[in-house]
Amino acid sequence: MSKRTRFILALIAGLLALVLAHQISFATAKANADATPQICDTASRTAYEDLRIDRNVERSPAYLLSIAEDFLANCNTPIHVQAVAKHAARAALDAGQTDRSLGHFERALSNGASLTEAEQLDHILALWLNDQSEQAWTLRDDLIEDWLNKAAIVADITSINVRDGIIHKLTFDTPVGKVRTRTHWLAQPHGEGWPAAISYDADPALIALLSFRMGPNAEAMKNLTLIQCRGRKVAARKFGEFEDAVADETAIETLKTYLRQPQSPHTAQTGQPAAACYASDRLFLPVR
Repeated sequence: MSKRTRFILALIAGLLALVLAHQISFATAKANADATPQICDTASRTAYEDLRIDRNVERSPAYLLSIAEDFLANCNTPIHVQAVAKHAARAALDAGQTDRSLGHFERALSNGASLTEAEQLDHILALWLNDQSEQAWTLRDDLIEDWLNKAAIVADITSINVRDGIIHKLTFDTPVGKVRTRTHWLAQPHGEGWPAAISYDADPALIALLSFRMGPNAEAMKNLTLIQCRGRKVAARKFGEFEDAVADETAIETLKTYLRQPQSPHTAQTGQPAAACYASDRLFLPVR
């Protein structure tokens, strides 16, 4: 075989090897693309948000969970996962799927999400209902500590140790943001249990109702209200301002009674909604 023939054969073999390598590389890339979730873009997020507010469907917890999980199955962009995984976690709680809720919270956090006070309480609920009570109440204490640190910028704080927990008294010099109350008490249980608070404020709904009979005098009504995760009730009421000592004694005694048997999450039956803490905005005032 001549040198020229050997050269031509070697050249052909090299070209065939190059074409084969390219085909293998393309097939591998396609397989990887099929196996790896696509990076979300603005259009896909917009389409998802449109589904969330679609008035032509029943936006049940199961529906909201389904569309969130469909989105997450095709999304690995942290900025989108941070938000949508939280949507899925909340919907899963409402759908009674507490194990799925916890998984979505963990995915959101692992992608750098930050949680509001309400979302942190939902996370605590998901942990507790998945037999992780010690971690749940540790997170509750961390949440309270973080909120108190933020509140310390705009309020004087006194913490009182009592038999069943700690009562934190916050005194605001002036209204801050949406905070219109001057004094607020927060109860932190030892061990298991939701926090509770005493809010010193007026009840706009009650004032509006009484205004028909009492006129402007109704606006002088003030309440000391026990705010629980699920529900609230008036601890004391009067026309005009409470004396500081009376308000303080009433708040502390009411919270001591609460701390003896604080509200706790209820174990949800499979498929039943978990009873969340829906009064978080009244427990943890928006101090920033």
